[in-house]
Amino acid sequence: MDEDEKKINFLPKTLPDLTQQVMTASYGKFTTPSEEEGFDEVRFEWAEDEKAHEYLKSWVLNKKRTTRIEDIQPGEYFKTKTIEFAKLAREWQEKQKAYEKTKPEEDPIEKPPHKRVDFDLFSVENVSDVDEEGTPLFEDFGFEDWALVQLRFELYILLVSFKKDADDGDRVGIPLDHVSFYYTKYFHRQLIPKVYGLSDMEEVVAMIPDTVASADSILVSQLSEDLEGTDIFVKLAEEHRRERQRRIDAGDETARLKFLPTAKPMHAMYSMYSQGQHNIPTAFASGASIPGKISPITSVSPLASIPMLKAAEPEKKLLKAAPRAGIMPNIA
Repeated sequence: MDEDEKKINFLPKTLPDLTQQVMTASYGKFTTPSEEEGFDEVRFEWAEDEKAHEYLKSWVLNKKRTTRIEDIQPGEYFKTKTIEFAKLAREWQEKQKAYEKTKPEEDPIEKPPHKRVDFDLFSVENVSDVDEEGTPLFEDFGFEDWALVQLRFELYILLVSFKKDADDGDRVGIPLDHVSFYYTKYFHRQLIPKVYGLSDMEEVVAMIPDTVASADSILVSQLSEDLEGTDIFVKLAEEHRRERQRRIDAGDETARLKFLPTAKPMHAMYSMYSQGQHNIPTAFASGASIPGKISPITSVSPLASIPMLKAAEPEKKLLKAAPRAGIMPNIA
């Protein structure tokens, strides 16, 4: 035997001992044997017991980094929080639209306190009303900023919910290679980096480092898991918008966002589960009214036919044209 062959502890096999399905369902429970389990004697032939234990532990941890939880299901926490956010997002955008109609003229020289450089955005108690004029903090938001509010929330809630639903202390985050899988599993739609003018998930993560980050190719949250409210995502988006505008004003054209027009977020009323039935109301464009009745339509979701609120006809045409950030494409 040569030196490389001597380093091999296990002979490679043409056929595995377990099917992939059985392996995926059981590898997390693998342990090394011990006399405490009732064995008369336990002998480790190729390594000492501690080394064997560490080897198996390392193997299981690595397996968790490369294997998806195929049967994971969104829990009540996810359902509750996403519905709450959808309601708030609609209220915020309606507030912005209403404010535009009554907005007073701004002094070109003396900026209001909340627009000054030294203003603490995170001290704002009500993002919908920052001064006596009823000015919303998101007064100057464009569709890109609302898209980033939604993206921040979705990746944050995906991470927090994944940890709760997986209920596994070893899974501190989601492998970057699996983010798209879990995003589709939870939101029943795809996360498409090209909609944001980006090429891959790493660039998406780098765009919102205040919310998520990649640690050894694992997506982790930068925020506390017990946030009291979701207005933090509006504040982060406004901080990002101001910094982006300062760079653009200084001549840095690389600071401009290159989102596709289809990145315009809609008021997604996220997945709701009732008596085993999937009810996923469709998204609505800013300012659109929600019809009072539900009309079943066919979606491209792998869940096959899903009841959804019927969108307005003009919105349907837009949805068919191209995939949007934050919604399902090709609604019939």
